[in-house]
Formats: sequence, structure tokens, C-alpha cells
Amino acid sequence: MSHKFIFHYDTVSPWAYVAFEVLKRYRKQWNLDLVLEPVNLGYIMHFSGNRPPIAVANKGIWMNEDMDRASKFYGVTLNRSPRFPVNTQGPQCLLRLMKDDDPSRLEAATDIFFKASWVHDQEVGTTEQLRSLVSSLYSGGSGSDASKLDALLLKSQSKEYKAKVKEEARQLVEQGGCFGMPWMVITRVQDGRTTRWFGSDRFEQIAAFLEVPYKGARGDGSIAKL
Repeated sequence: MSHKFIFHYDTVSPWAYVAFEVLKRYRKQWNLDLVLEPVNLGYIMHFSGNRPPIAVANKGIWMNEDMDRASKFYGVTLNRSPRFPVNTQGPQCLLRLMKDDDPSRLEAATDIFFKASWVHDQEVGTTEQLRSLVSSLYSGGSGSDASKLDALLLKSQSKEYKAKVKEEARQLVEQGGCFGMPWMVITRVQDGRTTRWFGSDRFEQIAAFLEVPYKGARGDGSIAKL
């Protein structure tokens, strides 16, 4: 039996990227059943009435400094694009559809889109840009793989599917209490107790909740230097 760890994320969020990398380090150590749940952060902010840090001048300035510290502390590359915040509706809709229709490739595609935004500064706005980024996941197989990618892209960019993602965000806010990314819902195996967590700086508390050892931001007991 594993602890169920539902990870809600949008690849536009640097803190979701940090959390994603830390979770992969601890997945086996903490015996986590990691469930990836792609959502649209723009809709989350809208339905919750939240505001992005860059909407407040001093917060925007502070965010640059905080990202630099986080990059060194967690060992995760965070290259803020001059185009930030980018529109990630395309990749988020595609990832959400992959969760249902192609789950075996979801984590790899998530990693690609996080790195596109925070490592390589690659654009993710058009269907062709999305295709180019994930095409490697559908190459080397039969022609049906390429057809599958075409079908995923077509469906994920439809008005109907975008409306579905929007409605799911509304429900996550109104029923789940979400207001930002990353949003994590954890059920521990020993007693079935479930709690909610926000942000990339709660892992020490999460370890305490799961009653497991916490070995620092890198997951190996090393001491990060700032």
C-alpha cells in the first residue's frame, strides 16, 4: 500500500516545477502513489479571486530574487522568460487529455512542458509547437502513434475540451478549496487521513504528516548552499 499523493499543477508555475522535481526524488523513499492532475492556473486564479505576484510591483521584483534562491536551494533550473507569464492553455489541455487517453506518456510530457517553460524558454502556444515538443514521445513506433498524437492535439484544442478544463478548475476551487499551484491532496496509508497542501516549501511538513524521514530539498541529506 502507498500514500496517495494527488499533484495538481500548471507548467506555467515555477513553484509547481520545483515541487514536481522534489516529488520525483521522494516518490520511492516515501512510498508515494503520485497522481498527476494537470489543471489551468488561469482559471484557478479567476474562480478563486487570487492575483498573480507580478500584479503587485514589489512582489514581482521579489519573485525574481526568490526564484534565484529556489533554483540554488532545490537544484532546479528556473530561467524566467521575458515573455513570462506564458499562456499554457495548450499544453495543459493536452496534458489533461493525456491523463485519460494516454496516461503512460503523461509524466514524460509533463517533464517536457515544464522544461520548455523553465529551462529552454520554448514557446508552447500553437498546435505545431506542442507537436514539436512531444513528438519524440510518439516516434520510433508504428504510424498509429503519430495518428494518436494528431487525435490528441485536435481534441485537446477543441472548444468543448477547453470548456471541460475550465469547469474542472471551477470545481477544484469551489469544492476542493484550491487557490493556486501547486495544489496537493495527500491521503496517508496508515489511517486514511487526507490533507491539502499548497506550494513548494511544505515538504518537511508533509514528511511529518506521512511520518517518514525528510532528507532535505535534494532528497539525499546534502546541504544546499545559497
